[in-house]
Amino acid sequence: RPCKYTPSTLDSYRKALETAIEISIRNNLPPIRGRTLIICSVPMANVRHTKPVRFGDDLRVISVLLGLMCARVCEAKTVYLAGGSSNHLIPLESFLSNRDAGTSKPSENLLESVHRINYSHRPSVEEGLPVQQVVQNFYAIRQQFDTVFVAGPMLPEVVNYVSNCCRHWGRVNAVWNDLSGHGTGKLESQSMKDWVIMRGTTDIVLRYLAEASDTGLLERVERIDELYDLDRPVRVQLPTTESQQTEASLGSGSIERPISEWRCCRVFISSTFRDMHAERDLICGTILPSLRAYAARELRVHVNEVDLRWGVPEPVTRSPLALQMCLEQAANTDILVLLVGNRYGWVPKRGQINSLPTPVLNHLNKFYISGMSVTEMEYHTVKQAILRRVPAHLRRSSSREVNEALRQHVFAFIRDPAALREIPETYITDFEEQNEAKRQRLESFKQILKDDGVVVCDNYPAWFNGVIADRPVMANLGKLGHELTDSLHQALNTLFKDSVSSLLEMRIPQLPHRATDYRTFLHTFVEPIACAISPRQLLQVERAILEMDSRGKQCHKIRLLAAQRVIPPSSGTQRAPLSHSLGDNTSEHFF
Repeated sequence: RPCKYTPSTLDSYRKALETAIEISIRNNLPPIRGRTLIICSVPMANVRHTKPVRFGDDLRVISVLLGLMCARVCEAKTVYLAGGSSNHLIPLESFLSNRDAGTSKPSENLLESVHRINYSHRPSVEEGLPVQQVVQNFYAIRQQFDTVFVAGPMLPEVVNYVSNCCRHWGRVNAVWNDLSGHGTGKLESQSMKDWVIMRGTTDIVLRYLAEASDTGLLERVERIDELYDLDRPVRVQLPTTESQQTEASLGSGSIERPISEWRCCRVFISSTFRDMHAERDLICGTILPSLRAYAARELRVHVNEVDLRWGVPEPVTRSPLALQMCLEQAANTDILVLLVGNRYGWVPKRGQINSLPTPVLNHLNKFYISGMSVTEMEYHTVKQAILRRVPAHLRRSSSREVNEALRQHVFAFIRDPAALREIPETYITDFEEQNEAKRQRLESFKQILKDDGVVVCDNYPAWFNGVIADRPVMANLGKLGHELTDSLHQALNTLFKDSVSSLLEMRIPQLPHRATDYRTFLHTFVEPIACAISPRQLLQVERAILEMDSRGKQCHKIRLLAAQRVIPPSSGTQRAPLSHSLGDNTSEHFF
């Protein structure tokens, strides 16, 4: 039966359809990451399908509708309308913002925009630029797009632009939705290798654009082995012989592994590079050797200093890899010795900061301020690591606990500025900061150290001692040496003396009653004491064990050979001595 539709009813249906489309775009289409170039390419005349399709039968409307739907979910977009025989690109950003439409309406929905572009206020060719000129503008400003989407007939200039971008700048997610399904003939076969082609009127292209630009899909593929437990090693049970079963039964007894009571203490030395050579030599050459002997004898602690100066020239220390190494070593240290003079130190550029690995960068962003030097970064890195060891309720309630934890692990020494008076002008730049901004940052850094209560010796004395090995050095560092030695002894006693276990000291590992393979012996007994000796001594122990095993096999073979060559005793004769049966050369192997 005939239905009567009033204008208000049709308007209600239209608003419901517009609302449904807006909700569908907002909830069903994921965002398209990065910068996106959208070109709605439409033919000169309205081309219609021979059969009805889901979006209608006007390719101009379909092209604009897909382009605007894609623009709604883009992070950063550039939208053009292309059409006509003149090959002009008309920017739609200003057109959609109603600056050229002559309306005061601040915003409109998707269907209103499509209707206004195609029918009521169709853009004219004079509003755009030729395709070649637009592409040249992209080249001039080095414009790079992560995604390029063309809906409708393909433009050869856009194909060449995408090919050049892929060749010089990297991969571009280029997608062409051929609405008519006719293709472009020779252009498609020769130059479309960088494009993903979808034919027909379909909205699947929008979901593909969003998923191709999302790095979450790539991360899921990279972790597919973890998600489905594919990285678990596959164990294959091979058939065993009787001899192997006998050895397995003999070796099934457990070997008691001795628990080593040795601990390690990492001492990180932080300072500027050129003005602290004498102080670092004093610490590494005199103070730490005596401290290492005391810690090993009294506390069973192996002290390992971390001085990134050794064997590394100064230019190499100003690289992103050196910055990463400094921050990682500082985060894992137990004691920080901080030497501060009159130089603020190297300030990395922002690009070097951003090139750090993500875990290091995330930790650095907690305290980093633009213009911060590496020395100050190292201090704040150690400070953050120490504060994480303090319980959260103590960090919130009492600053005394925080300062006490810092004073147990961080020892700062500030050199007297009066020590620079006798330095010649030739070397003054190695000891004093020339940049006024860095001077202010240095004074602020010193004040932070004083407020945190980690300064052990303020204005320790020193004087210029000349040039040694092409390096200007200071002297009269006796007060620094005494203060640092006392502080490190007290810190080691506080951190390690109370934690020595009497059970570990009285524990005597029980050796197995059967013979142990030398490789099992190395991993079972030598590894626990590896922290207490230097690598060179460990290599000597391993070499001695390996030689002992080989010599034992040699002696065993000689004894077997000797047993085979011994003449059996007969009646009336005596057994020949072993040395006579083997000869003089064989007897020499025993001595």
